[in-house]
Amino acid sequence: MLNIGNTYPREDIGFLIWDNDLQYIEDRLGNITTLNKKRVCATGKIEVYNKHLQIKISNPKMLRLMK
Repeated sequence: MLNIGNTYPREDIGFLIWDNDLQYIEDRLGNITTLNKKRVCATGKIEVYNKHLQIKISNPKMLRLMK
């Protein structure tokens, strides 16, 4: 999970990446832990889970690093 805007439980939104999709994401963007404090953009359906907003990222094209 990438928490955007703040750390859990005060994140603005979370990007949920399942383990079986993680390698594809990291092949494109590198280790997701290096995205801390960087601007990222996600495309997908915003859902609510336990009162938290999240986008499920299942394809590397759904997430990109912003300049």
